[in-house]
Amino acid sequence: MKRRTLLQAGVLSPLLMGVPRALAQTGKGITGKVAMHNGRATLFVNDRPVYPMIYSLTDTPGGRWTWEEIPRENIENFTQAGISLLQVDIWLEYIWTADGRMDMELVTRQIRGALAVNPDAAIAIRLHVNAPAWWNAANPDEITRYADGPVADIPMRGLHRLLENDLERTPRASMASLKWRQEAGDKLREFCQRLAPTPEGQRVYSIHPCSGVYHEWHYWGFIEHDPDTGIRMTEFFRQWLAGKYKTDAALRAAWANPSVRLSTAAVPGVAERRAISDGLFRDPTKERQVSDYFECQHLTVADSIIHFCRTAKESWNRPLVTGVFYGYFFVLFGRPQTGGHLALQKVLESPWVDYLSAPLAYGKPFRDVGGSGQPRGLPESLRLHGKLLLDEMDQEPPSFGKEGKAKDALLGDSVATLRRNLAQAHSQGHGLWFYDFGPGRASKGWWDEGTLMKEVANMRALFGRYYDKPYVPQADVALVYDTASFYHTAAYGDQDPVIGPQLVNLLPIHAYRSGAAIDIFHLGDLGRAQWGRYKCVVFANCFLLTPAQKDIIRRKVARDGRHIVWLVAPGYNDGAKLDPAMIRDVTGMALARHELAAPPQATITVPGVGAKLQVAKSFSPFFTVNDPAATSLGTLDGSGATVFARKRQPGHTSWFSSLPPLDDALLGHIFQQSGAHMYAPPGDVIHAGGGIVCIHTVTGGERELVLKNGKRLRVSLPPRSTEILDAGNGAVLIG
Repeated sequence: MKRRTLLQAGVLSPLLMGVPRALAQTGKGITGKVAMHNGRATLFVNDRPVYPMIYSLTDTPGGRWTWEEIPRENIENFTQAGISLLQVDIWLEYIWTADGRMDMELVTRQIRGALAVNPDAAIAIRLHVNAPAWWNAANPDEITRYADGPVADIPMRGLHRLLENDLERTPRASMASLKWRQEAGDKLREFCQRLAPTPEGQRVYSIHPCSGVYHEWHYWGFIEHDPDTGIRMTEFFRQWLAGKYKTDAALRAAWANPSVRLSTAAVPGVAERRAISDGLFRDPTKERQVSDYFECQHLTVADSIIHFCRTAKESWNRPLVTGVFYGYFFVLFGRPQTGGHLALQKVLESPWVDYLSAPLAYGKPFRDVGGSGQPRGLPESLRLHGKLLLDEMDQEPPSFGKEGKAKDALLGDSVATLRRNLAQAHSQGHGLWFYDFGPGRASKGWWDEGTLMKEVANMRALFGRYYDKPYVPQADVALVYDTASFYHTAAYGDQDPVIGPQLVNLLPIHAYRSGAAIDIFHLGDLGRAQWGRYKCVVFANCFLLTPAQKDIIRRKVARDGRHIVWLVAPGYNDGAKLDPAMIRDVTGMALARHELAAPPQATITVPGVGAKLQVAKSFSPFFTVNDPAATSLGTLDGSGATVFARKRQPGHTSWFSSLPPLDDALLGHIFQQSGAHMYAPPGDVIHAGGGIVCIHTVTGGERELVLKNGKRLRVSLPPRSTEILDAGNGAVLIG
């Protein structure tokens, strides 16, 4: 279908199409901002709210330059589907030369190529602020060094992605290098000042600074290697310690090291990072050197992000949207301490950052048919801070690259996952971009197929209509996660069989399949959360609870008949010590430490549930319930010790599980007992909010759905499908 036909068909309103090209002729240029509107963080272009559905080229050869055939074809496809927000890549490494010059012609050509296809487009630039190779070679004291080995000499020759060796010990500027930050920031400032007044720059509404592994602000080499022991990071660490401890005596007491000094304190090596005295948990009285270092390292990343976003905003000649890849929480390959995004609250509180972006969670349980389709971040925290979350849709459609019957057989899966993913983003009150790796892997874009582009156009029009209405959250179950606790837990995947793999990565999948609608937010937002909405709160990895946080929980959460679910070892660390008595304080149950003789398995005795909980490897500490006032609902196989229990307490009901409750029906039972609204029986994925209810199913079949207003519906769901309904009247919105 050609663009003119779509317009004549009335699919696209002037608001949704984009920004009038006439503005480029006035010399004013378009403006961008993110502001709260209708209950959600909203993208404004030229002071008009625009539904944030974006098409992004990739960084791969064959798909990155707008003037080439395949990118032009895909820009045209998405233009026809009603998407005039486009994102393109520019690399300082390509335009900043050793003699100090900047080649702006490449920048303007990249924008002109997009505008040649869609003159109505508003452009976002993903600007890679990595130092060029010549800069790293000229500044050896500024680069990242590694605790597990030397920096590697990896030549970059031929046609390649600039980021393809980011997971190696590649020479890269340290995040603690103030020289890199200053000089790259100066080039960003020059970039903005030179580009903004040009005809091409007048079409730009957003700049997205990026660096780190795969341009996502992960620390260099983080999955297999251990940064950063370099000169600049060591200096920064010592300065940070001086600000925190003030005196050598205070540092020695904190680190339990009588010989350490502020002027000579070292970044911990692999042996120190691996040493952990209490199983999963780092003892604050014995192992604070490592937890201090991890906190400091993450602050360097957050400081760099804020620096580049601020530089872009202050250097642009009109209002500009800035955002970054950050806030990743799920699926961090067992390495959140080394390369995660743990200084989340600092970034969320910055006025210089308008949005965060992250791909959908990686892996079959999240992306395959029947998976949750969830973001890698904590979406409700962004809404509470007035920030926009832009999910990166980088999931290859299952039918991509297939032909004939093989393609036809998988096209339904492609439609089902596409609908689920987009509905999830809309239901959370956020937006998304399509990140097209297709040209880097074949001779076409991932969505360059008639059925899929029709789906994109239909959902663009549908969610655009619903975006005009006030956003009303629907979740009455909250999952609360923490980032700071990771400073104090095992830093390697082989040391942790339960926190990362189960509590973090897998628990939300079962919550999304419980039949209830859920929110996910950060422990640091206890004071911002809208507690009146929630019937049940699950504190997932909240092992570190400060006195102030426990006070908020007592005053705001543990009341009004609410149900609270505590997992594994909540509150075991208060920042100063590890103490099992603090677990009793937060759960209200007496517990005992139990030594496991084998990988734990437990039988749940809740009637009608019949769940088995297990972890593939033993871990410690392991706590069981030893409280006669609590109701035992699950026991450890082989010992009979209570590992799942409920206890009614003044003002609330407390649940405790020694093992992650990875079972759809068990979570559904807990949520139903709390009085949370149950849209459907456990088993199918539910996303609800923004005026819609989405149900995603593997098995299909007849279902009774109950809307929040009490309306009951009988629906027949095809196997491996996604249905999207109006939350008020139950009308099917996309057939």
